[in-house]
Amino acid sequence: MDQEVKFHPAAEMFPLLDGDEFEELVADIKKNGLLQKIERLEDGTIIDGRNRYRACLEAGVEPKYETWTPNRTAVQEYVVSTNIYRRHLTASQRAALALELMPKLKEEAHQRMVDGGGDHRPEAGSERIPDPVAETGEAREKAAKLLRVNPHYISDIETIRREDPEAIADIKAGKTTIPKAKKKLAKKKKTSTQSATAKRKAAQEAIQEERRQFLFSVNSLSGNATSVSDCIDRAKSACKPDELLSAAKSLQDSIALLTDASERLKVIIESDPTRFGTVAPAATAPADPTPEAPATDTADVSGDAETPGRSSVPRWRTRSRAGHELRRTRRDFSRGEHRISRNNGIERTPTIEH
Repeated sequence: MDQEVKFHPAAEMFPLLDGDEFEELVADIKKNGLLQKIERLEDGTIIDGRNRYRACLEAGVEPKYETWTPNRTAVQEYVVSTNIYRRHLTASQRAALALELMPKLKEEAHQRMVDGGGDHRPEAGSERIPDPVAETGEAREKAAKLLRVNPHYISDIETIRREDPEAIADIKAGKTTIPKAKKKLAKKKKTSTQSATAKRKAAQEAIQEERRQFLFSVNSLSGNATSVSDCIDRAKSACKPDELLSAAKSLQDSIALLTDASERLKVIIESDPTRFGTVAPAATAPADPTPEAPATDTADVSGDAETPGRSSVPRWRTRSRAGHELRRTRRDFSRGEHRISRNNGIERTPTIEH
């Protein structure tokens, strides 16, 4: 018997017989011998009869061969047309076979378009440029016709191969069908989309939780700072010296951390004026070497009598400072403490009523 036998790629597209079907073929060849010869090319490559060849080896029967003579039909077309009517293949299996056959048919279509046969031969000195889309469409239509399957089925299995390559082997083996594979793929996409949505939602919730914690910490810090400030005078007589020293060190450390945090926030705010609505400070005009005469009718809005003319301090800052000093003065009066307060540049000593 032949030791080394090659099978044509077009023949290998079709699944081999196995199980009871193959055992029945072996038993028939043992009883009746090989009735239909195995077809092969001149170089010995088998194009039709792989299962009969395997059954002969299993049964111990010498294979009989017949050399296939090429004609106008291509080898792959002959192999397909011979096997398609012999096998009981589902539409999904035929579509899977068409998917494997398409590259060979596409190569043929490409060669025909390059050659430009018949009336479509290109003019002398010109080169015909192949159209990949036309080649693919022609190959798909031809594969669908040879394997008696709807071209849309081939398009569907192309999508399945692109998104779930492992399903092609099951379709080809008849373990599943194209509609079932499409349904499984849609379910997988839906699960993936739901998972991505859940991840985005979890990330948004985490951001919101960080936001709540940050604002809560800042608000708590403000209240604690006010409480510490209010308690300092009473703590002077209530706490021991080492306790006050420790408290002072802790406050200094906290001030350093808060200063760093404040500077980082300032950088964030100034880096995105569109988002935070901040306005960049106006550029300072160069100094005029010729000094101008001080205006006599301009009020001193800063409260500094030594600076003539309009103050360089922005009005909103002056108003803010004035409001702050006014609140401070009111607090001093409400506490009844003897201290000097400043209100709009005028020093006043609050009087305490008993």
